[in-house]
Amino acid sequence: MKRSGNILLIDVGSSKIRTALFQYSSDGTCTLDHNGVSESTGFNCGTISEYRLAVQSLKLAVDSTFERAGLKKADEVWVGHSGSHVRSENVSEEIELAHNQPVTERIEKKMFQKASVRVPKDHELLHCFQRCTLLDGIPRESPLNLIGNQLHSNYHVIYSRLPVVNNIRRAFKDVGLDVTRFLFNGYSASMSVLEPNDKALGCLLIHLGASACDYIVFQEGRPYLSGSINEGWSRLVKDIAMAIHVPPEEAERLMHLEGSTSEFVEREEQEVRTRTLFGDTKGVKRRTLNRIMSSAADDILISIRDNLKSTLCRAHLPAGVVLTGGAALTNGLVRTVMHVFGVQARIGLPVFPLNSSRFGPESAPLIGCACIAVSDLQLNPNAPESEAPILSAIKSVGKKLFPGPKNPSEPEGEPES
Repeated sequence: MKRSGNILLIDVGSSKIRTALFQYSSDGTCTLDHNGVSESTGFNCGTISEYRLAVQSLKLAVDSTFERAGLKKADEVWVGHSGSHVRSENVSEEIELAHNQPVTERIEKKMFQKASVRVPKDHELLHCFQRCTLLDGIPRESPLNLIGNQLHSNYHVIYSRLPVVNNIRRAFKDVGLDVTRFLFNGYSASMSVLEPNDKALGCLLIHLGASACDYIVFQEGRPYLSGSINEGWSRLVKDIAMAIHVPPEEAERLMHLEGSTSEFVEREEQEVRTRTLFGDTKGVKRRTLNRIMSSAADDILISIRDNLKSTLCRAHLPAGVVLTGGAALTNGLVRTVMHVFGVQARIGLPVFPLNSSRFGPESAPLIGCACIAVSDLQLNPNAPESEAPILSAIKSVGKKLFPGPKNPSEPEGEPES
């Protein structure tokens, strides 16, 4: 790495705005300040619902982050993106090779650019992944410097509607920031949660947000299918509030502390006390609360399952389903996911590779953005920050013990005892 700077990472949700500052230096060291959480207003389903409120909430989140970090600006701004306006497609590109012409990086880059421009005109490209490459019909891990007649590559392209992206970009510009890059939250979360074996075997990751749920399917180590739906865990809060006539904040408390998405749990006949819209208190059976939550959770998960191809639901998900997002900690959700998809399921906790720190599932997209930055900046995740001083000390001691010849042109002899 030849430069130093910082990247402001922002995950804009409908209820929370999470920020992190990724700072890196030319000596290979970097830090991740992950402590920015503020209320979000004016955003819904990954889009801006009210521009003035969105700008205000963004300004509060950004100013508090810079104040804690002691900075005034960011070199780059990466923004997490989600919602049903995010779509994906698998495209194929072919090219005829000249006689005895080896595959070069220029040819691969040309095919990659051809796949990128397949995005519709009113959409903006977010990610483009090379899935597999065939040289004369034979799969190749890397066809570079190989000779053949025909090169065929498959790409997975993720893109978003241009008006939605431009509205968010304009809101950030009013705050004083220029968005450098938009990243799909489903892919970012997968970078911090999934192991290489999960991607190689085949798995489905679902990031559960308040107003949108993102999903991405991996096969043979690469993205195969991805997308998002405009339904999130706020649907459960709304259904509880309407069914038992309680305020939304009380419904959210019941969902987190008392309820479960699994209908058959212990103490289902027990009543929980709650405050109604009219100011009085009443008892609600856990069984009633669980049935409301179970019905809403099933609808959301079945919508995601229906968006997947039928052959993907079980046969191509040996590694199961991984859940991230703040709603992943909902009681009974893992059991519900196993029932809907028919495979094993677990909650994914993001890990930042440079210090192996674990965070909550709600931070998966931000930590994933930092993992992408580590990869883009070519940092070594396995090298601790204290390795550079240790190596320099070892080299200085080695030079004292084995100084070598005074004249560089002379060959080195045996060291004196």
